[in-house]
Amino acid sequence: MLHAKKPAEVRADLEALLRLAPQENLSLFNIDIDFFMMYFDVFGPEQETIALNEVGSMLSALDSINYQTLFAHHTNEADFKTYRNHFLAASFGKKDPFEKGQEIKKALESLEIPIYDIKDSKYKPTERKAEDGRIVVIDPKKITVHMGTSRYAGYNPNVSDLMNLVMEAEEQSKAAESRIVILP
Repeated sequence: MLHAKKPAEVRADLEALLRLAPQENLSLFNIDIDFFMMYFDVFGPEQETIALNEVGSMLSALDSINYQTLFAHHTNEADFKTYRNHFLAASFGKKDPFEKGQEIKKALESLEIPIYDIKDSKYKPTERKAEDGRIVVIDPKKITVHMGTSRYAGYNPNVSDLMNLVMEAEEQSKAAESRIVILP
């Protein structure tokens, strides 16, 4: 089972990574799996774990990703809530973060997620009503994502500020046509 890291753990990881390559351009991506709470509700914890592992494996396999983790995104320490559908990824290099985001999105949305129990009839595409009233199809084999990204070029970035930017960008990306938002 994947361990969702808290923001302080992710900050420490990123700061350690930056000490190894402080002069690089850093792009951060906050990747959110669409309707994942419904995915969990419909298909259960076993299928959720399979899907999260597949996403993590795909991110690790991408050459352009230098770091990725399941991210325990929460509002504050006193009211800790874990949203396990977020991944945070970091990439060094000069490539445009929007292009890199499109590559990540395409790779994740092309995943063919294995089914936990192929004989169980509950593992088929299912319609559900989203919070905004739309009817969406939740498919155990497919996911869609939206993401926020930000880029830092230079020395000694403030990792906390950068993480806050990508979380804000991810929120804005839910309504964006491209499903990717970059904040400076």
